Amino acid sequence: MITAAEIDELMAQEVLELRKNIVTGSTSLLRVDVLNNHFIAKVDFSIIDKLFKLSGVMETNATQLEGDAKQDNKPQIKKEIIELEAKK
Repeated sequence: MITAAEIDELMAQEVLELRKNIVTGSTSLLRVDVLNNHFIAKVDFSIIDKLFKLSGVMETNATQLEGDAKQDNKPQIKKEIIELEAKK
């Protein structure tokens, strides 16, 4: 399923997994003596690239929608709506 934001269920699950891993990693940091131990964050940030690309697509779509909205003849659209509703 694709949502209005173009985020499908798989990507949503990946984002939630990333959040969970960040929380787990940051909680582990609280328990580690960082100066005497080598801490390796085991968090997969590969979803970030996907989200970056998605944000670009969403920005382009938003710009296009704004441009389209500026070109709309709102009084004419309202008139057409009234006429269509009258036909019901």
